[in-house]
Amino acid sequence: MGLVAAIATRTGLNEELAGRAAGALLASVKLSLPKDALAPIQQAVPDLDALVARAHAAPAARTGEMLAVMAELSSERGAALLGGQLARIGLAPTQVPGLVGAFLEELTAAAGAPAAQALVARLPGLAVLAR
Repeated sequence: MGLVAAIATRTGLNEELAGRAAGALLASVKLSLPKDALAPIQQAVPDLDALVARAHAAPAARTGEMLAVMAELSSERGAALLGGQLARIGLAPTQVPGLVGAFLEELTAAAGAPAAQALVARLPGLAVLAR
């Protein structure tokens, strides 16, 4: 099962919404991590670039806003910005923790605990959203 299908199953979101949300999270990850830290995630999510493009094609995705989110994910403020982006994609605020938790757990399963731990260490705003 791919990342989007797994997130949709775990959260009850439809696959379209789960895909846009996963793409927004992956865009944050892709723009925030150096290549070496991103490599295991790219191997685990072979359609990463397509998911990122899907998120950017969503009506709510704005490049400047996404860049601000990526720049701030090392803080709680960044978490709030990304939460706002997810809300504009169509998630209710109550759905965000479940989505981000499922995203992080699926990445851990697919890319391995060291890659997921490195991700959260560099972008603790993701862990804030999962609460």
